[in-house]
Amino acid sequence: MVVEDEVVSAMALKMCLEAFSYTTCSIAANGDEALSIAEIERPDLVLMDINLPGSLGGVDAAREIYKRFQVSSIFLSGYPEEELGVSLKDTGYAGYLLKPFDLNVLEKMIDQALRS
Repeated sequence: MVVEDEVVSAMALKMCLEAFSYTTCSIAANGDEALSIAEIERPDLVLMDINLPGSLGGVDAAREIYKRFQVSSIFLSGYPEEELGVSLKDTGYAGYLLKPFDLNVLEKMIDQALRS
């Protein structure tokens, strides 16, 4: 599942995943929508933007998805992980990519996360 509030970025991620031969379920634009989709579609992995609009940010949404459904997340952000100021503990952390990211690195990270 892709959780990204920027439509162009979300569609680009979906196209990349399909090029890697992965199936993508629905795209969520915020944390609440991500929880609803995860409950219905039960994805194998979440690509989670950290900065999301609404009451439930990316880290909290990932934490809740992991708690409820044991689905891990690869986090995407325009800020280095050490500058976040939030803990990624208990989120099902499967990786962190700084935007813009290398597609080969994304593919390897997804493959590794799905094998864990």
